[in-house]
Amino acid sequence: MLQRGDEKGFGFIEVLISLLVVVTGTLGMAGLHSRGLQYSHIAYLHSVAAILAGDMLDRIRLNNQHALTTTDYEVSASTGMPDDCSVDQYPRRCEAGSCTPAQLAQYDIDQWKFHLLCQLPDATGSIRYEDTSDGRTYIITLSFRSSIGTMTPGDLVLRGVL
Repeated sequence: MLQRGDEKGFGFIEVLISLLVVVTGTLGMAGLHSRGLQYSHIAYLHSVAAILAGDMLDRIRLNNQHALTTTDYEVSASTGMPDDCSVDQYPRRCEAGSCTPAQLAQYDIDQWKFHLLCQLPDATGSIRYEDTSDGRTYIITLSFRSSIGTMTPGDLVLRGVL
């Protein structure tokens, strides 16, 4: 049987062990929260990419007759990127007046490339088409950096038949 004087230091060890358990749990929760924020940001970027690709496909569909008969909507990933995201770089030439279908196609591509640069990190976008028996299929491909601090690529491909 323990005497009153034999219990010295026993409470201190219990406090240290419980403190270790609490700190370990807190660090684990902080790590989970950090990963959750990272995955949320990646999902946000993929949503923006899907919206931008869908917007471009809608623009092509609105200029349908021109898109079916010309190659004006075909663009490579490396061409047409603006220099920066400043307001003076934003394409506005078809907003004030009427444009020909060819001018509208170039305007659509310029606006799309501007939004890619300004809304997705290290983004590139390309548009190509394939003529099939069903009509012309446009393939819009986006590539961007989808992780914070790393170069994990995010790719999105959208196909639409005119």
